[in-house]
Amino acid sequence: MKIFSTILALCFTLYGGGLVIKNSPCNVAMTSHALEQNIIKSGLRIVAKINTQANAKAVGTTLAPSMMFIFTNPTHGMELLQQDPTVGLDLPLRVVIYQDSTNTTKIAYKDSSWLRSTHIENAPKLMQKIDTGMDILTNTAIQECKQ
Repeated sequence: MKIFSTILALCFTLYGGGLVIKNSPCNVAMTSHALEQNIIKSGLRIVAKINTQANAKAVGTTLAPSMMFIFTNPTHGMELLQQDPTVGLDLPLRVVIYQDSTNTTKIAYKDSSWLRSTHIENAPKLMQKIDTGMDILTNTAIQECKQ
């Protein structure tokens, strides 16, 4: 319970339109490293890790530090694709870690409401697993980036 209270104290979460945004006490690099380790430890598969700041530099522009992780749980993803093949337009899952205009590090992702409203309405248990998993992954990254 103490860890849960600590996480709540560290995180500000915005739920609106399916978007979840949390503050991280660490910089983008530290938060990204912690998230990547948690994705791997959770047995999920990282499809891509994109340094969007480096991509901006490569095309001659600037962008605040930011990283995007695209990852999947192949078992759950296949189950969703079997129910509705168009869900492949919105999977795998994505998390963006970025520095905002106030130099605060943020972690952002979409909750499962966007999947339900756009694709699948008959998979509430699986959707709850997605929401719970994303919440745990990001909260753990926020907690562990300080260590």
